[in-house]
Amino acid sequence: MAECEICGREDQLYTVEIDRAKLRVCFDCSKSGKLLEAPRPQAKIRAGPQFQERTARREKTEVDIVSDYGPKIKAAREKMHISRDVLAEMINEKESFLDRVESERTLPPEALGRKLEKALGIMLYEEVGVSSSPVSKGEKKGLTLGDVIRVKRKEDADEKEQD
Repeated sequence: MAECEICGREDQLYTVEIDRAKLRVCFDCSKSGKLLEAPRPQAKIRAGPQFQERTARREKTEVDIVSDYGPKIKAAREKMHISRDVLAEMINEKESFLDRVESERTLPPEALGRKLEKALGIMLYEEVGVSSSPVSKGEKKGLTLGDVIRVKRKEDADEKEQD
């Protein structure tokens, strides 16, 4: 289940067009615009011990780059006795970009980090936690369009009271 972009309700989402904007909304809010895509039926989830292992493998583990990635890359490159331009050619990147990564002026995208790990035989990423943590019913993920409308209406009401 996902969260409606207008009211915040957790439900199956419809893709609708409202004032030339594509939004993912619940069934009730989908009546406010032109329907572009209905939700796909979801497969039923079985809860036996033979299925728990399969579910556990689907969870993605969040990773974060190590704090000393620049010196680590440089040390591994120098240990292999290769220059920066040779490494850049090996992983199909620009030498100037590798220079910025080695001096820690730029965070490498994860794809580049993985290439460097493979080419240099080092570990640049560490596990931080599991990304698919359940969210309780009362807990909101973020600000929705409905929240903004309620805030605006409250500000308008406060202004009228002051007058």
